[in-house]
Amino acid sequence: MSVKPTPELRFDASPQHPHPLMALLRPVKGERILDLGCGQGFWATKIAAAGAAVTGVDTDARALSVLQDRDVAGIQDIAVRECDGRALDYDHAFDAVFTNAALHWMPPISDAVRGVYSALKPGGRFVGEFGGHGNIASIRVALKHGFALAGLDFSDYDPWEFPTTPAFCDLLQNSGFDIDHIDTFPRLTPLPMGFAHWLEHFMGSIFEGLPDGKGAAVKSNTLSILRDVMSRGGDDWIADYVRIRFRARKPA
Repeated sequence: MSVKPTPELRFDASPQHPHPLMALLRPVKGERILDLGCGQGFWATKIAAAGAAVTGVDTDARALSVLQDRDVAGIQDIAVRECDGRALDYDHAFDAVFTNAALHWMPPISDAVRGVYSALKPGGRFVGEFGGHGNIASIRVALKHGFALAGLDFSDYDPWEFPTTPAFCDLLQNSGFDIDHIDTFPRLTPLPMGFAHWLEHFMGSIFEGLPDGKGAAVKSNTLSILRDVMSRGGDDWIADYVRIRFRARKPA
C-alpha cells in the first residue's frame, strides 16, 4: 500500500537533503524538532546541523550520555531527555517529530502516536521509518523455537510490534493525522559483526532476565537454527528487514 503525496508536496532527495528520510523531514533553521528514540544522536546531529533546535528522547540513559558528550563542531542546540516514547507529555511544542528504527520498540505503538500528535503544533509533521510487518521474520521464528527449546514462550518476552502498512495508516488517521506519504519496502541488511553480536545488542538484556539462567541456551539455540538461513559463512550474516517509511501531518 502506498499513499502518494499531494501534488504540491515533493520529497525527492537533494544535495541539501540527500537521505530519503531527511528529504521527507526537510528541517528548517529555527524549527523545534523532537527526535523520538534518538539513541546516541546520529540523526539528531544531522537535524541540528540544518539549524533546528533538537530535543532527543530515549529510555537508554547510556546512549543519551553519549549524545550529550558528543563534540560536534558548530552544533550545540541539542537537548536530551530520558523518557519513554509511549508517555510523551509535550503539548503543541514541536514543529516536527522525527523517528528512525524506534517505533517498533514501543508497543503499543498507538500510545506513542497519540503522544506525538499532542506534541506537535498545528500543521506539524511526523516523519519516520521503522520495522513493518515481516521485519526480521526469520529471526522471530528462530527466537520462538529457541525459547521453546528452553521451555519458555517467546511471546512473554517479545519486545517488538511490527504493524502492517494498512494498520499503521489506520492508526495515524484515527489519531487525527493526514498522511502525505507512506511506503513499505524490504531491506536485506548485512550484519558485519555477525548475528551473535546482533542478538547480544538487541536481546542481551532480555536474555539476562530469563529464569534459571536460560539466556545462554536460548541464544545458542537461536544461532543454531538460523545458521543455514542467514549465514553466508563465518560472521557474514544478513538480516531480513522490512521497513515502513512515512510522513504525516497534524491538521493546521
